[in-house]
Amino acid sequence: MVNKPYIAVDAQDNVYVTDPENYRVIEFDHEGKLLAVWGDFGSGAGQFNLPTGIAVGPAGEIYVGDSDNHRVLRFPPP
Repeated sequence: MVNKPYIAVDAQDNVYVTDPENYRVIEFDHEGKLLAVWGDFGSGAGQFNLPTGIAVGPAGEIYVGDSDNHRVLRFPPP
């Protein structure tokens, strides 16, 4: 199952969820409040064509695996 969501949690307990069917990442706080949504379909900066993995780096940066574009995107800490 490739289109399943992936989840990562940062040091402040914010939760990041990939939404492969809508080509985006959704950010929630530790209480479930929506903080941000980013991404769109495509191959440009900040766009996805199947976001299938996500991780938080040591400085809070967000890494998203973009399978169909064969790349990993790095986003600065929120």
